[in-house]
Amino acid sequence: MYIKHRLHGWIVASTTVLVVMSRAALADTASHDLQIYAGEIFGDRLTSIPLTGRYPVLNDNATFGARYTYGLSRRFAVQLEAGYSPGRASRLAVGDSSLDLTTADLDMLFNVAPTLTEGGRRVVLYTELGAGYAWMNLHHPLLGSTGSAPVLLTGRNDYTANVGMGAEFYLTANFFVDFDVRYRYISRLVNRYNHELNTAETTLGIGYAF
Repeated sequence: MYIKHRLHGWIVASTTVLVVMSRAALADTASHDLQIYAGEIFGDRLTSIPLTGRYPVLNDNATFGARYTYGLSRRFAVQLEAGYSPGRASRLAVGDSSLDLTTADLDMLFNVAPTLTEGGRRVVLYTELGAGYAWMNLHHPLLGSTGSAPVLLTGRNDYTANVGMGAEFYLTANFFVDFDVRYRYISRLVNRYNHELNTAETTLGIGYAF
């Protein structure tokens, strides 16, 4: 409950900051960019207690998605991101279970060095902070036991938050390559005995600015 209250406060504070930044950036020319990305998500335990003597784990797996970034000024931007990972739950008594993990985020980006160039080409070094929602669809329920009691777990949707950093390297005036690393918190992904997940994502993207 404390985590949810903290995330709610985070979202409210983020929205307030975005309004202030938008007003401060009215004199600047707005920018936009779109990108697609692929990478790896590194998992964590799914439950707070073991099932049949083992902790179910969200396995490391591929992730991919798309991002839209609206530049409020040369330093500040807002980004919408949607990601998907066709993962699986492992360390189960009856084998692995396939799952679909989907995330949607609203992030704030800060350009650390807005005038940076390398070899005459623009380089954008940024940090990011955001929150959103995560959906998990288990293809089959997770089966096990706690002591002598049977347990059946299904997927659960809940809040997510992330913080990270990255770099955009412009190949031309419009096309760029993006390297991004972020820590991702997920409140829960199962309906019982949930464990708050601490995961990480590394991605490589290709984008177009306009």
